[in-house]
Amino acid sequence: MNIRRKKRMNLIYYLRVFDTEAGTPLGQLADITPQGMMLISDLCAETGRAYSLRMDLPKNVMGGGHIIFHAVCKWCRRENGSGYYSMGFTITDISPQEQVILQKLIKTFHLEHPDVHPDVSRFW
Repeated sequence: MNIRRKKRMNLIYYLRVFDTEAGTPLGQLADITPQGMMLISDLCAETGRAYSLRMDLPKNVMGGGHIIFHAVCKWCRRENGSGYYSMGFTITDISPQEQVILQKLIKTFHLEHPDVHPDVSRFW
């Protein structure tokens, strides 16, 4: 059952997201709302696990840098025939300042046709 309240937006950038505790890349952003996101990766995140994440920002947003937030992996599934996984996350904790940056990122860099799902082969 899909209980998402807001339509996720595809961005014109494929931003890297890192697991800050492991210090390793977790995946690349496929789509996002202020409440959640989908990542594409060659790894599968542990469903139900809370992650501390860092998203690197394009230089066009607040001069680059990154935002830090916490999210729980809600699901992970292998993409048909691609060798990659799609993972859905709910953002559980983000500072008000970083929420503003996230909102600006979504508003400024969303695709005009968000129903078009990204081609996962373009991520790597």
